Amino acid sequence: MPGITGAGPGEYWLLLALAALVVVAGVTASAAAWRRMRRGANFAGGFVVGGAGLIGLGGVALLMLAGPERVQHAWQALPSWSAPPPLPNIVYPSRPVATTAPPAANTPGGNHLAGRVTHVRDGDTIVVERTPIRFTDVDCAEKGTPEGDRATEAMRRLASGQPVQCRLIGRRSYDREIGTCALPNGQDLGMTLVAQGLCVRRR
Repeated sequence: MPGITGAGPGEYWLLLALAALVVVAGVTASAAAWRRMRRGANFAGGFVVGGAGLIGLGGVALLMLAGPERVQHAWQALPSWSAPPPLPNIVYPSRPVATTAPPAANTPGGNHLAGRVTHVRDGDTIVVERTPIRFTDVDCAEKGTPEGDRATEAMRRLASGQPVQCRLIGRRSYDREIGTCALPNGQDLGMTLVAQGLCVRRR
């Protein structure tokens, strides 16, 4: 039959058996309804039973014309009462944790500072590129005293305008970083004044 082209033999005979069963049921129901109508008994019931039989015949005819493949597709299109599919396992990217970066090598608070001496405060304190540095373990007399003025003048002659390399220890004294500074030839500024007897070394 054109309506069941592509169907297997088993599906074809199954449809025929179903059609035959529905036809027999429809004919039996229609005959019973006709007899009831002739006797005038239960007209409404006979009409309903007969109509149901005719509807069954029409449904079988539609199934034969549509073929088993279309019936299967229509059945699969019916709403499913199965459980909804599980939600996908979404992995959210971890948020980076902000960390405190170590101080740069050439900034105050780091362990190294290079630059020119822009100012000499006194014998044991110089300014390197706007960063005041107090020498470690060196103590000079205060500026304004004879010993302090001699130490300050000696430091100006030694370091003013010179490039220096300073190693900082990470501590501060007032506005000053604490560390040691040396000229390009390795000469330590604070220890030079100690060696000249202008300052003393603190223990």
